Amino acid sequence: LLDHVYRNNPDETEWWKYVARLCCQSYWAFLRVGLGYRWMDPFWHGEVIAKFIDLNNDNDKLIILPRGSGKTATITTPYPVWKLCQNPFLLCQITNAAEDKAQAFTSTVAQLLVKTPRLKRMFPLVKPTTGQWSRKGYKLDTQFLMDSIQDGSMAMEGAVARTDPTLSSYGMRGNITGAHVGLQLHDDLITHEVARSPQLLLRCEDFLKEAFRCCDAHGEIIVCGTRWLFSDYYGKLLDGELSAHKGPFKVLKHGVYKENGDLVWPQRTFFDASGNLQKAGYTEEQLDAAKKDQFFAALYLCEPRAEGEQILEVSMVDIFETVPFPIGHIDCVVFEKEGAGEMISQAFSQQCRLEGRQEIRISTVSAGRTEKKEARITTILGNEINGGKLHVHRNVWKGNGNLGDEMRVFPQKGSGIHDDLLDCATYLVKLCKEPRPGELPR
Repeated sequence: LLDHVYRNNPDETEWWKYVARLCCQSYWAFLRVGLGYRWMDPFWHGEVIAKFIDLNNDNDKLIILPRGSGKTATITTPYPVWKLCQNPFLLCQITNAAEDKAQAFTSTVAQLLVKTPRLKRMFPLVKPTTGQWSRKGYKLDTQFLMDSIQDGSMAMEGAVARTDPTLSSYGMRGNITGAHVGLQLHDDLITHEVARSPQLLLRCEDFLKEAFRCCDAHGEIIVCGTRWLFSDYYGKLLDGELSAHKGPFKVLKHGVYKENGDLVWPQRTFFDASGNLQKAGYTEEQLDAAKKDQFFAALYLCEPRAEGEQILEVSMVDIFETVPFPIGHIDCVVFEKEGAGEMISQAFSQQCRLEGRQEIRISTVSAGRTEKKEARITTILGNEINGGKLHVHRNVWKGNGNLGDEMRVFPQKGSGIHDDLLDCATYLVKLCKEPRPGELPR
């Protein structure tokens, strides 16, 4: 499209104006064309993240994405640049659990504004104030912009010269101040350290509430990061218990897997702007290694971790693509007899009769009155898991709401994740017969 426009209107100045308009209308165009980010994935960063931002422009947004998904490079640093190119009078605040990291983010935003050749050609009036471009805060030359408005070289409704820094940064342990802030971006206020401290978690929530009060009533707030625990502020934002001036946040929440079990961002190689070969994205091998982290469900599946001692040793489960040893015939199949379970049983029996197969006996197994599901899972399935005897196919293990999720949060109540698959797996262990001497495992 841009090539077509250039061929029909070879005036380079006009062409860059057209590119600027395109980038202002589409966040994906801004990332790919304006900043020239080649490493981004069209599905993950384009159809999921950028599309969500475009559809919810100016709304408060809660973005919960897995570690390594590129959320900082896709949102935290380029988003303020995008907004400032559209409105250079905007006041922006960036926060993080660590103040030096928040400062590094604002520094990156400033460097993108100053050193990206394409942006300088598309938005020539967005420039810094001499002598006020430092770690303490960054300020655009609003007086230059006001003069440009007055002489007619640019137009912007409601433009007012600012005395506060255009970009400022804050750490969660400090105090946040400001007024008439038009954009706040809160990036990873919860870290490994914070997640282990009830006092720091409470401080995080207080800091966020304090920050919301600094934002203008019509300003925009983006909270992005990882939901760690059921009691953290992400859960309150999801439930609408915690909100800012505009009410409940628009939510994008996604783990490393699609609904069909495929990776959202399979690893790919690319050449960066300097011509160096780089890799970006996920591999199954990387994720298998990461499963040993007790916070894996939070970091990669965006499901909070159970608070307290983890009962089932998830790292001891063998995840396979191909069965790692010879096996015999299928000995036992277990499914829950609730509603649809009865229908499945009847349909299964009917299909056996239609195909002339031997009808398989289906028995109902009921737990004793004194037998508790949690104790049954812990004692029967837990012994197999902790002994390294449980082997699970990858498609059963991964994904959202599958066996791996249930195992990681067990026995957390109110997590929104059930334990039905765990109970089925427990009955498999309980009912499956041990092989006779010389027989293959069933």
